Amino acid sequence: MSRARRLLVVGMAVALLAGGTAASFAAAPTGAGGSGPLKGRQEHIAALLAKDSGQSVSQVVYLKQQDRTWKAVVQALKIDPTTWRKQLHSLFLAPLHRAAMVEVLAKASGQTPAEIRSLKKGKTWAQVAQGLNLNLKTLAPQIHQAFRAKLAAAGRRSFLIHFLAKRSGKTVAQIKALLKQEKNLPAVAQSLGITKQELGKALAAHRGALLRRSVTTGAVVAVLAKASGKTPAQVRALKAKGVKWSQVASDLGLNWNTLQAKVRAAVHARLTARSRNEAVASFLAKLSGKTLSQVQALKTKGQTWVDVAHSLGIQ
Repeated sequence: MSRARRLLVVGMAVALLAGGTAASFAAAPTGAGGSGPLKGRQEHIAALLAKDSGQSVSQVVYLKQQDRTWKAVVQALKIDPTTWRKQLHSLFLAPLHRAAMVEVLAKASGQTPAEIRSLKKGKTWAQVAQGLNLNLKTLAPQIHQAFRAKLAAAGRRSFLIHFLAKRSGKTVAQIKALLKQEKNLPAVAQSLGITKQELGKALAAHRGALLRRSVTTGAVVAVLAKASGKTPAQVRALKAKGVKWSQVASDLGLNWNTLQAKVRAAVHARLTARSRNEAVASFLAKLSGKTLSQVQALKTKGQTWVDVAHSLGIQ
């Protein structure tokens, strides 16, 4: 075995061992409890639904707090889902998608973002790309990645604004007003006597909660699908009605309580695998001089980490 190969194997083993303990906190979802007060974007969504349905904002908030998804609230208010999706996209997603397009096209063409925005006036994105001798289909992966990054950044920003408001006793509006003056959230935090370390810890806890929620949902869907003989899509369709997981299990003819151990095991396994993959990706990024996102992009379906290492020139 070559020295480089031995280094790769040893490094990956160390990364796997180091990452293996990160998932030990996994626990089964209980399915109990409703949502808390609505914050940030949820407040805007509630206001929009109230306007569309003719109901008061408090009535919309009440429906959301009954452990419902927004899709279920839309159904309960008898709002046309197609119209609603268009409004939601226009309100929140379109600006982020536009920013992602500008970023990717600017980088691919060598133009500035301002020049790309100028070219967009009165044209479709396909026409802009064509004028720059670029192909949108070829750039689709980069556009999707940039959009997801901006969506995540918007979510982090919203969370930190609400964290600062709660921590300082100020309103969200006051924090946003300070943000206009200070230009960035760390500066706002400093002006309120909140350290960067506190911000970092709060954001890490938030990311952990989001990760666990995502992993838990996938694990529960997998367990219920296997136990019932249904497809994951059919299980998700039942959950989309806005009911608790215990009700989904009941609708599938299953006993939710007897599935808790399997759900716990599935959540633990998924978190462990994710932690290990991130550890290996970080090791390969450091070894190859690539960014973490570049390494993770190489780990497509069917590819092993050794395949990824080879593609990075690590033998």
